[in-house]
Amino acid sequence: MPDLKYQPVRHNHEQFLDKARTRKGFTEAYDALALEYQLADQLL
Repeated sequence: MPDLKYQPVRHNHEQFLDKARTRKGFTEAYDALALEYQLADQLL
């Protein structure tokens, strides 16, 4: 694997969530983990 170059990928979390919210059951599952997501956000 010679000459591999690092190519970062942009991540827009709001766009990701907007698309994911269209899936059945996503919003309920995401909301159920709100406390865990807040904790992870504070740790980062």
